[in-house]
Amino acid sequence: MLCIFWVSSVWADQSVTATWQASPDPGVAGYFFYYGQCSTNWAFKVDVGTNSSYILHGLNEESTYYCSVTAYDPSSNESAPCDPVAFTTPSTGGLQLSPISNQILSPPQALFLTNAVTNPNALPGSLIFSLDSGSPQGMYINSLSGQIFWNPTLQQMGSSNLVVVRVSDTSEPPFTDTKVFNVVVKNAAQLNVDSTVVAVGGDGFVTLSSFCSGCVSNLNFELVAPEGWVSRLKINPLMTNFTIDQTLLGPADVVLNIQITDTNFFHGNQDLAQIYFTSTTGLTSAFGSISVSNLVALDPIGIQVGSVPGASSRLVFVGQDSLVEARVVNGLRQLVLYGPVGGNYQIQSSTNVSGKGPWMSKFSAQLTNLYQVFQLDTNNICTEYYRASSY
Repeated sequence: MLCIFWVSSVWADQSVTATWQASPDPGVAGYFFYYGQCSTNWAFKVDVGTNSSYILHGLNEESTYYCSVTAYDPSSNESAPCDPVAFTTPSTGGLQLSPISNQILSPPQALFLTNAVTNPNALPGSLIFSLDSGSPQGMYINSLSGQIFWNPTLQQMGSSNLVVVRVSDTSEPPFTDTKVFNVVVKNAAQLNVDSTVVAVGGDGFVTLSSFCSGCVSNLNFELVAPEGWVSRLKINPLMTNFTIDQTLLGPADVVLNIQITDTNFFHGNQDLAQIYFTSTTGLTSAFGSISVSNLVALDPIGIQVGSVPGASSRLVFVGQDSLVEARVVNGLRQLVLYGPVGGNYQIQSSTNVSGKGPWMSKFSAQLTNLYQVFQLDTNNICTEYYRASSY
């Protein structure tokens, strides 16, 4: 049996990881891992299956341990052991982090924790808190206070996350102690409505989509459009395996209940429906939105799943007036001009709107659509103001 064997130097919550190179022999069915404080009389023997690493827990500080590994075949015949590998656990210098209980988050709940540490030997210098590698993305710890903050993203819902917190002093080498805890984030559902540009008095639609980290069979929510600007909301399903019940609360306000009709369920990203509407005639140009509120999601056995606020639709109503919008897309600064098709416009810029600075011509365009995008100079870091006028 080929055996290249090593032990990690990471001391995490009185634990050490031992790793070895898997045998190239196709007849190997698994491995036995041996360890203890004596290399001739092993205290522990663990069948680790086909894994090529093992985490030793509950080790004493300032103690020497030995470990080795053997391979076995389907008949449980065992190979000769690898040469034992020895390692010595370090001293914590008396530093001791208080135990951290496992956490369960119900979205959109965030995690707030403050770590406590005892330092009976009064080690000199500052104590520094940190998180070991493997902590979930986005988790932050204040290095001086030990406060932990984490607001899980939608993609992190329905996950289990092992976290190693470390405290160290400033000696060389540093004394250190760690504690391990687990954070479980429950599943959640989210509804999003995309955006569109529509002529005042015209018809438009936006797409309603869902993201469910777990299995969801029922969605109940209220859909609200800008009152006075939108009428005749109509919901067109994009899937055939669910029904939509609608309760109209007003011309731009409707309660929807979406129910799966077969054995499937909502999971991951899915487009659910298109929302058709009519823009009220005779109004000026303006920005608006269609939003989702009061979302209640149920799993297939009727248990409520957490909900996370989603993206509201961004509606741009284009009348006879022009609108100018500044935005950043993928790190690029853009200016968007909205106006009626066929209109001729000039966009001017100034660094001062108090009347002291001149307005300089920046762009000119005849609109062939309801809007046009202009790329701005990304190297210009000064504050600029923009206005549009027709000619």
